[in-house]
Amino acid sequence: MRLLFVHAPLVAAVLPSTVTEGMAGADSAPQLLNALVECKEENRECVKGYHFDSTSDDMIARWHDNCSPYLTFTPTTPILTPLSTTMDMDGCKSAYDACLRQDDGVKLCAEAYSASPTEVTSCLCQPTHLSVASVCYVDRTKCILTETANISTVLEYSYCQPAWLSSVAQPVSALLIISLDITLLELASDRRPS
Repeated sequence: MRLLFVHAPLVAAVLPSTVTEGMAGADSAPQLLNALVECKEENRECVKGYHFDSTSDDMIARWHDNCSPYLTFTPTTPILTPLSTTMDMDGCKSAYDACLRQDDGVKLCAEAYSASPTEVTSCLCQPTHLSVASVCYVDRTKCILTETANISTVLEYSYCQPAWLSSVAQPVSALLIISLDITLLELASDRRPS
C-alpha cells in the first residue's frame, strides 16, 4: 500500500526540478498522476475517512502546475470510489478517553484493595467503572478495524457478569463519567500516606 504522506516529500522534491517536455509527454508523468490519485484513494480506505484529501489535492494540483504546460493530451485518471463507511473520529476519541479511564480504574482498584481480591472485584464491578469499560471495549472496535467486539475477553465481564449486563444496558452519560472520575480521585487520595 502506498501512503500519500510517504510520497509527499519525494513528489515535492522531484516535480519542480525534473519535469521536462520529454518527460511530460512520456509515460512517467501520467503514471505519476495516476499514482497520486491511487494514493488518495488508498489513504481514504486506510483511515476510513477523507482526512488526507486536501494534501492529495495539493499534490495533484502541483502535478498539473508542473506537467500540464508540456502535455499534448488531456490526462485521464482513475475515478475515486466513495467510501462505504467512514470512521467517526469523535467516537474514537471518546472510546480512547474511556479506555484511559478504565485503565486508571483497574489500577486504582488493584492498588487500593490489593489485600482483598473480593474488594478489588467489588471495586471493578461498580456501575460507573463497568459503563466506562463497556465504552472502551465495545466502541474502540469501531476504530481499530482489525478488532471485533468480543465481550468474553473483557476483564470486568468475567468477574461481574450480572452487574455488567445491567450496567451496559444503560447509556453512558457525562454524569457517570464524572462520577467515575470522582471515585478514582477518592481512591487515589485514600492511597496516599498520611
